[in-house]
Amino acid sequence: MTGARRLVAITGPDGAGKSTICTAIAGQLGAVEVSVWDSLGRGGPFASKAEVLAAVSELDGVERMLTIFDLLRRAMRLAAEEGAETLVLNGYWYKYAASELAYGVPEAAVAAAVKDFPVPACTFFLDLGADEAWRRKGVGSAYERGLMRGTHRPAGRTPGEQFVEFQRKIRGHWEALERAHGPWTRISTAPPVDRVLAHIEGGL
Repeated sequence: MTGARRLVAITGPDGAGKSTICTAIAGQLGAVEVSVWDSLGRGGPFASKAEVLAAVSELDGVERMLTIFDLLRRAMRLAAEEGAETLVLNGYWYKYAASELAYGVPEAAVAAAVKDFPVPACTFFLDLGADEAWRRKGVGSAYERGLMRGTHRPAGRTPGEQFVEFQRKIRGHWEALERAHGPWTRISTAPPVDRVLAHIEGGL
């Protein structure tokens, strides 16, 4: 799938600080950061993040999952075509698999969908509790709040309550993914960013 020589995955729950850390690590390594959004407007089916979110909100589980993974494959291919020796993967397929499993997509369907993704040289799991993640974000997409098509939407719940409830639901799936695809280096992102970066640099 990719001609890059080295893959470094930075994954973890929504709001844990993946994008901040990925950008910093990519800069220090002279690497290319890759996220699921990178192929937008570059010849693919979607021109913007808003278009993607609108489209996946109308899809059922497996269809939605396959759409997301296709975007990630395209982003990785485009990055590799730039001649990058190292890709820093923001979330990687692990992040979306954890969410889709929480949405009820069968484990067998997820396993079949990710079998051709390469194994990173190292994976860092950024860990942060759901309550603190919401305090930092203050916003959350419908996808991050468990509100995709076919899911129950309890009346009277605030966006923050929806986010925290769904992120807690995902937690067990993260643990199962690590058992199957780890071990990963777990790092709490509660400390200052420079300490988190130093921890990751020491593990590269």
